[in-house]
Amino acid sequence: MFPAPWIWALTSSIPLYSGGNSERLLAQGLKGGLCQKVVLASKTPASDRKTFFADLESSLKNLETDHVDIWLLHAKDKPAAAPDELIEAGAEARKQGKIRFFGLSTHDIDAMVDRAVQTKLDVVIISYSFAMGASRDAAIAKAQAAGIGLVAMKVMAATGGGMPPARPARLKNPLAALKWVLKNPSITVAIPGTRDADMLEMNLRALTEKITPEDEKSLSARNEEIRPYYCRMCYRCTGQCPKGVPVPDQLRILAYADFYNDFPFARTNFQRLPEEVRAIRCQDCATCAVRCPNGVRVAERLIRAQEMLG
Repeated sequence: MFPAPWIWALTSSIPLYSGGNSERLLAQGLKGGLCQKVVLASKTPASDRKTFFADLESSLKNLETDHVDIWLLHAKDKPAAAPDELIEAGAEARKQGKIRFFGLSTHDIDAMVDRAVQTKLDVVIISYSFAMGASRDAAIAKAQAAGIGLVAMKVMAATGGGMPPARPARLKNPLAALKWVLKNPSITVAIPGTRDADMLEMNLRALTEKITPEDEKSLSARNEEIRPYYCRMCYRCTGQCPKGVPVPDQLRILAYADFYNDFPFARTNFQRLPEEVRAIRCQDCATCAVRCPNGVRVAERLIRAQEMLG
């Protein structure tokens, strides 16, 4: 298990995430001894050893350090995406003293937990929010039993305002969503983001305030409000589309626009999908073969993603 930090700083040199600027800015902010009070994490989308080490060296240079505390494989949602080659590279980097702990981030912990346990990873970042409820509890328990530190991302995704009229307005009490995540003792760290002083204050409050019945009630109401629009990333629709649309990926990408109010990031992610996938138009189908167990209007949402982001 990796240690509980005073501050947990997750950054990246991935081009999609500002191409290393976040790392360079963080390096400036951590000068003067602050680095000793921070658990520093970064990540790579590498699919091979050469890229793994090239990205690691780039991050170390940007961060002006000789090691990072945690090094992660980015967005690995299938066991095959974390092959032995990358696992062995992580062990080698640790032996070299360039990383202290090694892990991965995933949107599908159910698919990845056995691989994480088998390869003895130290930490896994998972998608986790009140909208997902207890659906990930079994995988979370399995990871915790193996001593894997769990970090929750997308914890505020179902709270944000975005592009109307696709979904309801912003949740009035977003603090409740963060408290919901932190009430789970298996979650070591949550990543809510800190864009301004108000968010910083909210995050600090979540460390000391317990979730209340009123919070639970407001989250339950919000869950029903967003049910037709927000994908819970359960992945049970995988492979249902006869034309090969990667339904979970397109719905997740659409959420960046509709729930994060970040259209540029959504479009960039959509454009990274294979060309043959981006060419499919769900409006050409008379009926949709995909059925969401959580009540998302899949066809409507896919058509919106393809028209707006394609």
